[in-house]
Amino acid sequence: MHYTLPDNSKIAAILPEYTDVGDRTLLFLTDGTEVPLNLKVATVIRRLANRQIIDLCSLKSKTAKITNCTLWHPLVLAPDLVLVPIKIRKPKISGDVTSGYINFHHIVTVQKLSNTTCIRLIGNHDIHSLWKITTIQEHIQRAHLTYLAMHKQNVALESLTKYLLLSNIVNIS
Repeated sequence: MHYTLPDNSKIAAILPEYTDVGDRTLLFLTDGTEVPLNLKVATVIRRLANRQIIDLCSLKSKTAKITNCTLWHPLVLAPDLVLVPIKIRKPKISGDVTSGYINFHHIVTVQKLSNTTCIRLIGNHDIHSLWKITTIQEHIQRAHLTYLAMHKQNVALESLTKYLLLSNIVNIS
């Protein structure tokens, strides 16, 4: 089955999901819908990068220089598609993908729960992460820093305000 990926601005999250027949990817869209794809998360990311004519190896290398991190790179695929890596599950077997990506622009709130951290996205999607709230905050800040470094002309009051609000983990609705 061939599926055309939605516009960048409509993608709220890209998450791995276990099924009876193996791994697949769930796209959470800003209109509240979930689209299952019989593709791995890496394939979806690769297709999004190809659509934007971006070399993922070069992008990760550039991101590593900006953030001074070697793992869990934010992916700035377009001005409206800034993907923050989030660990959402434990692997069932060795080699399973444990992380998904959320679009930085569609984060509404980040809240600490008892054993997880809940990220609320536009479209009323709740993503539960295995990371602590401080780790998620760091990844969101790295994504924002990378976005600002790669799109200097887009530094606006709204972007700066969102960064400061997310730094304090408050509601930005």
